Amino acid sequence: MPELDLPGGTAVPPGGDAAQCVAAAGQSVSSSGLPGGGGGGQSSVLVADDNDDVVQALTMLLEISGFDVIKAYDGLEAVAAAEREQPDIVLLDIGMPGLDGHAACRRIRALPQGGRLRIIALSGWGQDSDARRSTEAGFDGHLVKPVESAELLRALHGA
Repeated sequence: MPELDLPGGTAVPPGGDAAQCVAAAGQSVSSSGLPGGGGGGQSSVLVADDNDDVVQALTMLLEISGFDVIKAYDGLEAVAAAEREQPDIVLLDIGMPGLDGHAACRRIRALPQGGRLRIIALSGWGQDSDARRSTEAGFDGHLVKPVESAELLRALHGA
């Protein structure tokens, strides 16, 4: 599992507890998902990745940052979860077995609520052509793993 950087520059080593690291660093993370700030209401995020360690690390970061998290481990599961749970934001890995992230994004966009969702690719593929393909598939953004937590949180808040 990659090292996870939390808001405020605190790092969670592989296998570490993000909550303990945030507390040890004296960071407060508001329900807005940004350190110390206000903001109301929790947003729900669907995290879809075939790597369990990635899903668990993202879940820790997002829950500490005030998000409700829905997990999926492949593209078909992500589409079903998006339809059933109606999240506010979707983080999709691209290189998943079965239904890849591009195809999953297209199917999620075709759902009745699909047009209002913020869908972000979170992939190890980082060439300009990869980002272009994500845009063509309907993603609102393309982040490259490993992504810094501050960058991820900015993307989730639409900044």
